[in-house]
Amino acid sequence: MSHPKKSTKTKIDWSEILWPLILFVFSLILTTIFLVASQQYHKHINEWTRTQKSHFGTLEKEYTQLQDTLEIVNKLYVQKFNKLIKIGFFETDLNIEKQRLKMFGKTRRLLSQLPLFTANYTLSETKLYTVPDFLRLEKSLKTYQTQLTLKVEILHEEDLLKLIEAIKFAGIFNLQRCDIERLTPQIDVKNISKAYFKATCVLARYTSSIEN
Repeated sequence: MSHPKKSTKTKIDWSEILWPLILFVFSLILTTIFLVASQQYHKHINEWTRTQKSHFGTLEKEYTQLQDTLEIVNKLYVQKFNKLIKIGFFETDLNIEKQRLKMFGKTRRLLSQLPLFTANYTLSETKLYTVPDFLRLEKSLKTYQTQLTLKVEILHEEDLLKLIEAIKFAGIFNLQRCDIERLTPQIDVKNISKAYFKATCVLARYTSSIEN
């Protein structure tokens, strides 16, 4: 009678697989850390790229606006400023009394040269002109106003237009008002020995200086 064979159990040698197992687990941890870090870095790079694009867009817009502003200043404001200097609106050495006397003498010579029957004029004192607040001008920019009042008797109305056009002094002139009155009910075109109209006109002259 044969006896059954006893089963033999296989023993696991843990010392042989311990280090490979540790290395495997450690590699899984490193792989996980690397994947998470890669995702965070990729997210950071995307956010940084969007931020830089936004900053670049803002800088590009500001640069474009600055270029437009410089172009306007160089081509528009500088040209206008030079034109104002040319016509005498800006005075580098503004002597108010000297300018007023010069204007007085030139007006007298002009009226004596035009076909006017009578001509009277008054010149106001040159005063500092109060610029409206909404214009927001620099405080160093001072503007002065001188009023010229003309009272003349003329043959034709167009003689008055010629007179106003002939008044060209340094600065900017503004016709504030002009009242014309007929002296006779009927106008005899054959009689040119007398005046048919009288006019009272007020003009204002403006000059400016930039004070230190």
